[in-house]
Amino acid sequence: MEKKIGILGGTFDPPHKGHTGLAKELLAKCGLSKIIFVPAPNPPHKPDLPIAPFKDRLEMLKIAVDAFPEFEISTVEADREGPSYTYYTLEHFSAVYPNTGIYLIIGSDNLFHLHKWHRALEIVKKWNVLVYHRSKAIPGVKEIETLWPQPLAAKLLNSITNLADFNISSTKIRNNIKYMTNCGDFLEERVYNYIVENKLYR
Repeated sequence: MEKKIGILGGTFDPPHKGHTGLAKELLAKCGLSKIIFVPAPNPPHKPDLPIAPFKDRLEMLKIAVDAFPEFEISTVEADREGPSYTYYTLEHFSAVYPNTGIYLIIGSDNLFHLHKWHRALEIVKKWNVLVYHRSKAIPGVKEIETLWPQPLAAKLLNSITNLADFNISSTKIRNNIKYMTNCGDFLEERVYNYIVENKLYR
């Protein structure tokens, strides 16, 4: 059986229980052997978004996934000069893990603009995609078929999973922390303690 590795990128600002909950569901239901979290240093599609320093997001992510042996973290995008494009990240993992199925994990909201990503056609041609439902945002079949050539549209439609939406917002968590509102249900205790100790999001 082919080994399958999931690649889950994001700003993880902060990493929360939705991230780890999703990853656990993907392991259990999609046959992945492990998931590699890839924090983005400067997301090219969010150039004006104020985010916590990379070193803090990385440290929080280490804390969040510490209890899960099937989870790993890669700093490949931070170690690379220039924008952290997904194409080059997937190319890196294909070289590191030959003869392995590499699966790009994205939220369904990304399907609205995935065609605009750097070398988008090559991404969908070369690698597998797993799409999880996010905020009930998902384009219709006709919209996907309009945006993509037929074989790639079919591949993307087949990649949509039935995993539940964990519906946890990093923006809401940051606002709750800023205004001293409880957000303990969304964060691992040690991640929350790190945020408080380092005065993040205040």
